[in-house]
Amino acid sequence: MPEGQNSLGATGLGPRLDDNDRVSARYQQAVALGADVRMALTQSKVALSFTLADPDGNEWWINAETGFLDQLREAR
Repeated sequence: MPEGQNSLGATGLGPRLDDNDRVSARYQQAVALGADVRMALTQSKVALSFTLADPDGNEWWINAETGFLDQLREAR
């Protein structure tokens, strides 16, 4: 198997930090370290988030939710 590949293939991970300052700090750290940023730091209705890929091709969506999804769930 080529170096940097695993037998399971790439996956997606979505750690939720629940703190905009922590998400922003992790984004700045990732950029400073030369990470493969797939989506820059973005504020949406749902979350402050960014996406990067690790050397194995796994995508990490780091986010802090705004509470919008909880409001939708409660409205059901």
